[in-house]
Amino acid sequence: MKKYILTFILFLSSAVFVYGQQTPQYSNYLTNYFAMNPALAGSNDCLNVKLGYRNQWVGFTGAPKTTFATFSTEIKHKKIKTIRTKHGIGALIENDEIGPFSRSTIYLGYAYHFPVGRAVTASIGVFGGLTQMGVDATQINIVDIDDPLINGTARIVLVPDISPGLFLNHDDWFLGYSIRQIMLNKWTRLIGSNSARNRFHHYFVGGKRFKTESFNLVPSTLVKFVGFSKPSIDLNLMAELSKKFEIGVSWRNTDAIIAMLNLKFLKFFSLGYAFDMTTSKVNIASSNTHEFILGLSACPFNEKSTYVCPLFQ
Repeated sequence: MKKYILTFILFLSSAVFVYGQQTPQYSNYLTNYFAMNPALAGSNDCLNVKLGYRNQWVGFTGAPKTTFATFSTEIKHKKIKTIRTKHGIGALIENDEIGPFSRSTIYLGYAYHFPVGRAVTASIGVFGGLTQMGVDATQINIVDIDDPLINGTARIVLVPDISPGLFLNHDDWFLGYSIRQIMLNKWTRLIGSNSARNRFHHYFVGGKRFKTESFNLVPSTLVKFVGFSKPSIDLNLMAELSKKFEIGVSWRNTDAIIAMLNLKFLKFFSLGYAFDMTTSKVNIASSNTHEFILGLSACPFNEKSTYVCPLFQ
C-alpha cells in the first residue's frame, strides 16, 4: 500500500504542478512513431497494423503498463491522389495504467502527404477521438478518509481530444513534430481539484541515415516536453545490419539506458523489442522495463526492395 501511496503522490504532482508526463512513454519510437504523430497515417502503400505492450519498472507495485494497437493505410482512389500527393487514414487505441489510475484513448487519424522539394515530402495530420480517465480510490490508502480530492469510490471521466502533427522526410533523413492533449481538459470530476488538468505534450523527432558498404547507422533524437518540467531526451543509435535485422542502443536523460532490436520475418511480420535498464532512483525497487511491438504489413517483405522513409521501416 505504501507504494500505491507513493505512486499516487507522484501522479497527482504531475497533474497539479506539471512535473511529469501524463501520456505513455515508448522506447522503440522509430518502430512505433505513428502512435506519436498522426502525420504518418498512410505513409506506406499498404495496410500496416502494430500491436504493442510495455511493462515499465518490472516488480514495482503500481508501475506503468501500456497496451496499444495502431493501423494505418493509404487511401487509394484516383480522384484524390496524384503522382506526387496522397491521403492516409489510421487509428490508435491505447491503454495506460499507473497504480489506481487508468487512461484509455481511441483516436482516428488522417494525413495529407505532398512534395515540398526534390525528393523531399511533407505531411500534415491530425488525431481526433476520446480519452477515458479513471481512478480507483479504493486502492489508495489515505490518512484523511474525508479528503475532498479523493473519496473511497472509483471515478471515470470521458473527454474529447485532438492531436495534430507535422512530418518532413527524405530517403535518408526525417524531422517531425506533434502535440498531444491540445484541448487541455480538466480533471475536476476525477479527483475534485480545479487545478488538475491535461497539459500540452510536445514531441520533436529527427534522424539521419549514414550508409556504409556493410551496414547503415541511424542516429536519431526524440525530445518530449511538458510545460514547467524537465525535457525528456532520447538519444538513439540504430545499426541496420540488413533489411531484415537491426539493433540499437539509446540513452534517456531522465530514466534509462536502452537496448533494442527489430526483426522482419515470414514476409509479412516484424517484431520489435526494447529493454530499459533503469538509471533513476526508481532502480531501488525495479531495474528494468520490457517493450514489445508486433507488426503486420499487407505488402510482403522483399529483400531487394529499397528502404522507405518515414523512419526507414
